[in-house]
Amino acid sequence: MSTASVEILETCDRTTTCGDWVTEKESALAFEALVEHSGCFKNNYHEVYGALMQPRPQQKDVRVRIDRILIPSTKLLDAGWAEGAIGVELKRSGEKIGRPISRMIDYQRAVWCLEPSCVQIYVKWIFLWPVLGCAGNFASVLAQNCLGTVHTRNSHSLYFQSGAVTVLYIGDDGQPSLGFPKNGARTGSR
Repeated sequence: MSTASVEILETCDRTTTCGDWVTEKESALAFEALVEHSGCFKNNYHEVYGALMQPRPQQKDVRVRIDRILIPSTKLLDAGWAEGAIGVELKRSGEKIGRPISRMIDYQRAVWCLEPSCVQIYVKWIFLWPVLGCAGNFASVLAQNCLGTVHTRNSHSLYFQSGAVTVLYIGDDGQPSLGFPKNGARTGSR
């Protein structure tokens, strides 16, 4: 990652995606490199299709597609990760985050088909790349729904955050550190 990307991340307004990736493909390649370097995921599924288990009334299109599903490696599981697979929606830099987060809310109600055998899974945590984080009321909504943001601040780190909590941090050396959030457990009045 370039120095310019790090500087942009530091000044991000948190309502748009960060970095200096002109296309989604460039952004995806940068994310892929960080995931590969970490060694924390044994499988990285691309453009996974799924179906909504619980469509909203009058919602006709129940087929959805998420950019990535990451399956934890033994390294991440041994560090204590017990949250299952991670979904990631990828965007290029400078995009408003409202629309992709709306899609991520839909994705919470989906079952995903992992090819080639079409093993079907549910993904609890879904993150938007590259976003520095969210604050205020919006962050609270993301936290309750097990949604969040993921970004990097230097050459090889990954910060998976939800609300004001770091869910998972992977350092430059590939070592994971867990935040053990309690997000998404409450129902009704808060």
